[in-house]
Amino acid sequence: MPNLFKSGNTATNGSIYDGNFTIGVDSTFDFGPTSTTGFWNGITPPSGGYTIYQNKAANGPSIRTAANDSALISILQGLGSTGTTAAGALNWARQQTEIMVANIDYYDIVTSGLTFVVDASYAPSYPRSGTTWYDLTRNGNNVSNTPATWASTLGGTISRSNQTNIFSTLIPSATGTSYTMCAFVNVSGTVNGPGSQIFGTTNTLGPSINVSSSPAMSAITFNSVTVTKPGSDFKQWNYFVGVQSGSTQLFYVNGTLSGTTSATNTSFGAFLNFGYIGAKTVSMTMGSFQLYNRALSQTEVTKNWNALRTRFGL
Repeated sequence: MPNLFKSGNTATNGSIYDGNFTIGVDSTFDFGPTSTTGFWNGITPPSGGYTIYQNKAANGPSIRTAANDSALISILQGLGSTGTTAAGALNWARQQTEIMVANIDYYDIVTSGLTFVVDASYAPSYPRSGTTWYDLTRNGNNVSNTPATWASTLGGTISRSNQTNIFSTLIPSATGTSYTMCAFVNVSGTVNGPGSQIFGTTNTLGPSINVSSSPAMSAITFNSVTVTKPGSDFKQWNYFVGVQSGSTQLFYVNGTLSGTTSATNTSFGAFLNFGYIGAKTVSMTMGSFQLYNRALSQTEVTKNWNALRTRFGL
């Protein structure tokens, strides 16, 4: 089903954001008639192509489709872009608050409590080149790095090797003792140190998802929960979800609850100041990351897993 669109970036149930576009994605919510909610139906991008949205004063956005990269470049040049490649055109579009280019209908993920989401397969989040991975929430918690290696594989992925391409930022979340961290990654290379960070805080005591090298590639950890697996299990796509629910920690792997313990971890600053995606000693290919300021239920974890896994052939 095509995503829904309206002008503005005010917090709206069920939505993600790009500039002055609010994008309805979460089927949990009833977006109602346009006369009530202001949402208009979008157009699903053609396979290998794009849908270009341009806000106008009334009656929803102006919508064009581009069948391929050449058509995209031509249309955006007509709107003011100087980009001569698809990546250049997409980067120009990402800087425009009233123009948005979608290459897919974004996935039906849980949006309640969502404070951070980046996705390598979605052009508004990563426009195929550059040093910024754009947050799709209204918080604007973009992350930056040395230039990443983007590939069109599986709809779009970003790779990094040991000691390079570390995305970093400080992402403030809400205070409290409940949160959820999610990472869809393939730990494809060698882990060169214990506690190699997939997603987590700059403070080693803070909340994080790590993979261990003792023994090599043998365990994945969320805070105080450790799940032991054969090393080969990490060298494929996995969806790791860590849930801190009050004094209970739950760790899901590919939608299945794989470990739980009684412990609390809110030890960095007022709450969570996330510093790294793919830090220091772990090589991996990255699909998407989500951060919530509340504990997701098992039903919600399963919803995200089912929404995101198809592109990875899972």
